[in-house]
Amino acid sequence: MAINPQVKQALKKAQQFGEIFLVSLSKADLERAGFDASPFGEFEFADIFLIWDGSQFHLKYLFNGEERNYYYERERQLGGEEFFIQVVEAYLSKNKLEEQGNAEVVLARSYPLGPTQGAIYLYEVRPQKSDDMRLESFFVASFCDDNTEIPWGIGFTPKEAIEDAAEKWDKLEKDDEKEENPFKEFLKEVYGHGE
Repeated sequence: MAINPQVKQALKKAQQFGEIFLVSLSKADLERAGFDASPFGEFEFADIFLIWDGSQFHLKYLFNGEERNYYYERERQLGGEEFFIQVVEAYLSKNKLEEQGNAEVVLARSYPLGPTQGAIYLYEVRPQKSDDMRLESFFVASFCDDNTEIPWGIGFTPKEAIEDAAEKWDKLEKDDEKEENPFKEFLKEVYGHGE
C-alpha cells in the first residue's frame, strides 16, 4: 500500500514526539468524515491527535478542548492498518488553510486563575504549508494579568507548551518577588502534577 507523503511525515512525527495534532473539526464535519459521534453527546468540536504509544498508533479525539473528555480509536476499530491510514489521510486533507504564507491562530483553551489573578491561554498555531516552509502546527501558552498578555511557552502538544512556560517562569522569577507559578497550578489542576 502506497502511503501519501504527508501521512508518512505525520506518522514519523508521532513516533518522534508521541502525539501530534492533526485537525480540529466541528461535530458536523466529523460526522461527514464518517465518525459516529452519537455516543459522545453534545459537543461543538473535536481536536484530533495522532498518538504513538511505543508499539502502535491511535487516534485521540478531544471534545471541546476538555482534557477529561476524550476518546481513543485504534487500528482494529477502523478495520486494520490500511483503513487507519486512510482515516489519517482524510483528516490531514481537512487541515488546509486558504491563504499561503499565513497561520491560523485558534484559542484552544482558557484557564482563569481567579479574580485579579489573571488567566492562562493556550493557542494552537496552524501554519500554512508551502514549498518554502513546512512548519508543523504547535501550541503557545500565554499568561494574561488582565492588563498585558505575554507568551511564555511553546510545544507540539498543549501539555508541552504549559511545561515549557512553567520552566521559563521559574527561571525568570526574581527571589524577592516569589510569585506563585501559574503554569504549575495549571499542570497540577489539569494533569495532576506540577510541583
